[in-house]
Amino acid sequence: KNVIFHDKHTGNPVPDLVVPFTVEKKRLRKAYEEHLKFKPFVPGKFKRENTFERIKGYYIPFWIYDMKAEGCAVFKAELEQGKNVSVYKVTRGGTMNFEAIPEDCSKSFDDAMTESLEPFVFNDAIPFETEYLSGFESHVYDESCDEGADKASERAAMSLIDSLQKEASRDYSRVTFESDNIKTKDITAQSVLYPIWMLTTKWDGKEFYFAMNGQTGSFVGNLPRNNVLYFSSITLFSLLLGWVAYLFLEDLWGGIFAGIIFSVIGHVAVDSSRISVQRARQASNYGKPETFRVNYTDDVYSHSYQRSK
Repeated sequence: KNVIFHDKHTGNPVPDLVVPFTVEKKRLRKAYEEHLKFKPFVPGKFKRENTFERIKGYYIPFWIYDMKAEGCAVFKAELEQGKNVSVYKVTRGGTMNFEAIPEDCSKSFDDAMTESLEPFVFNDAIPFETEYLSGFESHVYDESCDEGADKASERAAMSLIDSLQKEASRDYSRVTFESDNIKTKDITAQSVLYPIWMLTTKWDGKEFYFAMNGQTGSFVGNLPRNNVLYFSSITLFSLLLGWVAYLFLEDLWGGIFAGIIFSVIGHVAVDSSRISVQRARQASNYGKPETFRVNYTDDVYSHSYQRSK
């Protein structure tokens, strides 16, 4: 792990590297307007009346980790042959290398927000100079390297599990994760400042927060929902789709049930774009696919059953 030196005047940690802003502040408004498009359940008043309160550029401190994940994962696998389904306990073991997994180490900044702005491109990092901070705010390192390493290791492990599951899926109809014994090793760390634009808006007495990656221009921020419109739309489409299903099925209750199911699924899918801030579970953007290796396989037959129509 690299040593973090401290500025002799402020006592704050000085990072190894910095990624300078390449996306200008003026792109924020256009990115915000694009962010509002094709979201029918966001209140119309919000789109018209939401006002910009603050725009600030931040250099957010990150720990960046290189590591190797290795180990085994166990899956329940099903192989369909006509109506007969054979069930297996499948174990796959392997390894994969990861480079530059970022972990926000400022406790005053929302981890979900920074993770939603990924990926960050570490190749653009250059040696840190205080001149880059001019005109921007910078948070301090208040999360240890070990704390960040634990979170990065969890993400790397999940990515390896996902790769092993895809490998097992080549031989079976369905594969479901059950357990794992994945470890990480050869962990090295560097400290870097990544650029982030923050936009605070206000509507109906509430503040809303949006962020833009100052390197790539990626824009995120959760939006409010008009619940009256949302649930009214679900009800209307349930009736319409239920009527259509009834005409095909000639079953009143079956048609109603099918209409409700399709309407809810469709509305959830459309409304999901309203939520863009969420935690990252994996480190797939930082895995090196060419290093992925499967070094252990074990397939044990469990039982069979007949699939219903």
